[in-house]
Amino acid sequence: MSISIIIPTLNEQDNVQRIYKTVVNIFNEINIDWEIIFVDDKSEDQTQLLIKKLPQKKKITLIESQNRLGLGNAISIGWKNANLDYVLFLDCDSHVSIKDLLQLIKSRSPDSVVIGSRYLKKSKINGAPYIKVFLSKILNKLVGFILNINIIDMSHSLRILPNKYVNISEVLTHPGYFWALTKKFKKLNFKLLEIPITFNERELGSTKNTSFKMIKSVISSLYIISKI
Repeated sequence: MSISIIIPTLNEQDNVQRIYKTVVNIFNEINIDWEIIFVDDKSEDQTQLLIKKLPQKKKITLIESQNRLGLGNAISIGWKNANLDYVLFLDCDSHVSIKDLLQLIKSRSPDSVVIGSRYLKKSKINGAPYIKVFLSKILNKLVGFILNINIIDMSHSLRILPNKYVNISEVLTHPGYFWALTKKFKKLNFKLLEIPITFNERELGSTKNTSFKMIKSVISSLYIISKI
């Protein structure tokens, strides 16, 4: 069994080494082959240079985008280049604990999409602005109702699934891409599962997913998602 970890980056020089160490610590705990695929969306800082300096180069791929095309495009490119049995989508700024990530990996199965949920009863959120969390919950509930999908945190990128590439519109951004992905796998008769995690707001670098962008993404995404 093996896992490709897909990590999109955009100006994440403060987080590259930390997320690499997190991945290494995880796979020191379990005997599973792994690779990391960084897809950089034309960073303007030292992100690409720091990725190139990471050790274990045979396990690390850096794909450099020539144009800034967004998260959906980065995820799609990384997935197309994934070589192993499962794909794990992981944000470069993720501060989810190793314990939670291990539980997510152990919950994998060949017929399921497993999402690390921020909004289950046993989940916790630390440091995130209340209004951002409130809007995310409302939007997830609204989209879940529209799409008839009983998932509380459908927009969260943290998830593991079998490496069965499906074509999702690359123009979709977060959270639209992950809503569309969830709908697609439901149509393919995969089980959709959530496990609780403790989510910690990023400590370094700047967020790309503001409340305004989240609402704008909903408006622009629903039509495209309805066609999937």
